[in-house]
Amino acid sequence: MCYDNQKGWKKNGGADFERKIRRKTMENFEIITDSSANLQKALLDIYHIHILTLRFSRDKKEYRSYEEGVDRALDEVYESLRKKEKIETFCVEEKEAYDKIYELTKQGKDVLYIGMSSAMSNTYENVEKAVHRVQKEFPDRKLKSVDSLGVALGEGL
Repeated sequence: MCYDNQKGWKKNGGADFERKIRRKTMENFEIITDSSANLQKALLDIYHIHILTLRFSRDKKEYRSYEEGVDRALDEVYESLRKKEKIETFCVEEKEAYDKIYELTKQGKDVLYIGMSSAMSNTYENVEKAVHRVQKEFPDRKLKSVDSLGVALGEGL
């Protein structure tokens, strides 16, 4: 199975096949990652992947790096980086992670979080704390967090 930006899913019945497999094999758990994974909307939709967003600040204005339904053109940000302008980045906050994990767990779902490298950000640590808090409230649920040891597409894979 592979994804082509121009044609979508190819082989084995395409996206419809993937959705059917998803419903049968993954109906009891949800996947969460952070916005550094840079996953395409098609993958997020097919696998119902939830995103915890990283934030950044430029010209004293704060932005979310991912917002559902918003096409975030980052060309200006990359241009600012090339010009060595100051851009601050912020990790996912524990409260945001807790709220998302709690919401899914309350729906009876198990949760798998796959996050960017803990060597690059405190995001993983914050999510890990949130996982432990929710686990205490829902001891029968399976909640796992995985440090991908990567960022961007390396994390997304």
